[in-house]
Amino acid sequence: MSTQVVVTLPDDLYMQAQHWAALTHREVPQLLTEALALVLTPIGTPPADAPPVAALSDTEVLALVQMQMPPQQGHRLDQLLAKQGETTRAWRSWGLCRPRDLLSLHV
Repeated sequence: MSTQVVVTLPDDLYMQAQHWAALTHREVPQLLTEALALVLTPIGTPPADAPPVAALSDTEVLALVQMQMPPQQGHRLDQLLAKQGETTRAWRSWGLCRPRDLLSLHV
């Protein structure tokens, strides 16, 4: 299933998207869809019975803030963040937009 969205892009962002699309032999809409899919990766679904944060007490919110992920997941996150940094540096060296630049889309 797909939903059609019309966006207005700043000229420089659109030119960067065109450039990247040409380099990767894709159409601009396909490129933007793929870039958004990368940037907007799922962050997990909250449990069905989880109350909204606004409904929690201060003590409950502080307990959530102090939670930590298991060391193995933390190590994997460190690896992914390092890889993301390498990718961002490569994009900049090629004069291309970064995935997070696509978040400035005006919907």
